[in-house]
Amino acid sequence: MRKLSARERVLALICGITLVTVVLLQGVAIPLRSGLAEVNGKLKERHDLINRSPAITNDLCQMDLEMKALLKARQALLVSGAPIPAMIRRIEQASKQAAVGQVDIRPLGQERQHGYFHNSVQIEATANFPNLSDFLYYLEQGKNSLVVDRVEMNAENDTSDSVRFTVLVSAYSLSSGGKK
Repeated sequence: MRKLSARERVLALICGITLVTVVLLQGVAIPLRSGLAEVNGKLKERHDLINRSPAITNDLCQMDLEMKALLKARQALLVSGAPIPAMIRRIEQASKQAAVGQVDIRPLGQERQHGYFHNSVQIEATANFPNLSDFLYYLEQGKNSLVVDRVEMNAENDTSDSVRFTVLVSAYSLSSGGKK
């Protein structure tokens, strides 16, 4: 083996320094690139979130409006005070408005459901079909409206539009209506 000339030694030294520099830079650059990629990913997620925020805000506003409407509807279904007497008054009022004659009202009791009291009443009467339709409409309208759960009807005879009907209605209250 021959001895390297001064020029070859300088070139070998430059190549060695370059090789060490490249290895060191790669050792620093690879973690730096992965860190930058992670930061870029987080920035992109935040940018996407910022771009979606108006739509999310609109959705939240819409849900707020729907919640207020549901609360208002729930409040309309709540009977205040003693529920059964209030239901009977409501039934009698609806029967007068619909021109339904004698109405037999039978309270079926109440049960506690999800923090409310579910009150049920069965109504039996005879009326012509248009008056029955109006009666059901008036039961479900306005403040302290009743919920019509079930309607059964039978024709009185083959020639008349008069029907004998049984209606099961419900109302909800916060209290049982009993004395404390």
